[in-house]
Amino acid sequence: AVTEADYGDYYMWGSTTANTDNRCDWSTHPFNDGTNQFNSTHFNQNKSNWVNEDTNGIITLKPAYDAAYQTTDDGTVHMPTYEQFIELNTNTSKRYIYNYNGTGVSGVKYTSNKEGYQNNSIFIPNSGYRSYETFSDQGKYGYLWCTRLNEEFIHAGQIYYFESMSSPLIKYKFMDTGLAIRPVLT
Repeated sequence: AVTEADYGDYYMWGSTTANTDNRCDWSTHPFNDGTNQFNSTHFNQNKSNWVNEDTNGIITLKPAYDAAYQTTDDGTVHMPTYEQFIELNTNTSKRYIYNYNGTGVSGVKYTSNKEGYQNNSIFIPNSGYRSYETFSDQGKYGYLWCTRLNEEFIHAGQIYYFESMSSPLIKYKFMDTGLAIRPVLT
């Protein structure tokens, strides 16, 4: 994103190439075998190339497959972690805005409640998502990828999801869906 109100590019989970202008489906996902459906055998046989798994079974992207990390030469940013989404949700006040600074873009402004950081804020627009060639929910819902794979479904990544009047949630989306990314400083 060039400005706070820009949706930015859309990426499939684990893809370092923007999918804003390209089809988002299993046949184009970098962790799949080129077929039109998720191949769990292929993923499980090759996942050590793409992800890290800790002793608790938590699976996260390796930096080589973190789209935000790959945008810099020195690795100064990365995709948010699951824990950073929890922190954003817990340590901020949230205000839904229907027309952010006259741009016509809706989303949520998060302002820090932490001591010494109260003047820090971030606006995250309702960027929606991309599936196949179609963009959906733009202006209605916000979805952001984090680096963590969903524990229940190995073909889904964790997301931060929000809409106008409800509390933000940590949910999941299938990895072959194109979502926005908001980089975090390392």
